[in-house]
Amino acid sequence: MGRKILYFTEDEKKAAKRARDKRPQDYHQSILQPIPFWKRELERLEARLERYMKGMSAYDYVGAIVRRYRVNCDAAQLESAQATFGSLVSDIRRLAADVIQSHGCGEEMKRVKALDLQVLSLIRSLDDIECYVLLGELEEAYTQGRLIYLKL
Repeated sequence: MGRKILYFTEDEKKAAKRARDKRPQDYHQSILQPIPFWKRELERLEARLERYMKGMSAYDYVGAIVRRYRVNCDAAQLESAQATFGSLVSDIRRLAADVIQSHGCGEEMKRVKALDLQVLSLIRSLDDIECYVLLGELEEAYTQGRLIYLKL
């Protein structure tokens, strides 16, 4: 046990008490005002979508998949993209449920919903392509401009 500190004046005692009452969290704004969970999670999901799409726009990404299929006739990449975006949608829906529970239907929910709609439009385009692949009419639909992604 340490030696008791002696203060000679009343002002020294008050200053020591004020310094002792300050805790480390008083000095760090990140602890006092942390970034809300939903913002961090939304930024993480947006970055994940960007990484999946390799920095391309939705039109360019789906167009690249169609061009690769037209050359190779291999639906593996199409199925892989559908599975990838499907897992992303489930994470977005989970975040949307958390946001609506904690913040309601405000600006926060609009941001999550915008990301959800962007991913759903990608999935809808990929599903459309898969339907034409199964019917064997992808080449014809592409030349006639009937694919959904051509209208994005």
